[in-house]
Amino acid sequence: MISKLQNIYELIQIKKKIISGLSLWTAIISLVLIKTFFLAREHAAVPRPFSWIDAPMFESFDIAVLMAASIVIALILADAKAILYGYVVSISLSCIIGVAYDSFYIWSMWGYLFETVPFGWEHACYWAVINVLRAMFPFGIGVCLLGATIGGALSSHLSRKALEQRHNIRKEERQDA
Repeated sequence: MISKLQNIYELIQIKKKIISGLSLWTAIISLVLIKTFFLAREHAAVPRPFSWIDAPMFESFDIAVLMAASIVIALILADAKAILYGYVVSISLSCIIGVAYDSFYIWSMWGYLFETVPFGWEHACYWAVINVLRAMFPFGIGVCLLGATIGGALSSHLSRKALEQRHNIRKEERQDA
């Protein structure tokens, strides 16, 4: 009975670590995406909901933050399955949060244009989806995937080294006895 309770306690601790890691990863990606949209619109001469020419893109510091966060979170998760599923969940949630932010911004700036059209909010959501996918697809998704891969490889290497050290310590203890 006590061993079953200990197993349940360990499982809850692992789930807490995974959920907190994924929440942190999603928050970092979302905040970097929102910062990118905010700064692009802050410095624009004429803010537009969508432009083919001057699209908001990540800066080099943003890419470095995404890479570092992905590596650290992958080290925290330490399981290939958790890293892969966590990557998909974090990117999906970050895109949803980015679309929500951008559609509210578009609606607040150009809502008077969409009020006369039935289901005008769909236009704001459409432009927001286009903006987020254009910002996230090449660099955001790729950098996070690369960081997660590097973090997973580091985690695997570090856990293998730890197992080898434990094995060597036990081997020395047996030889001393």
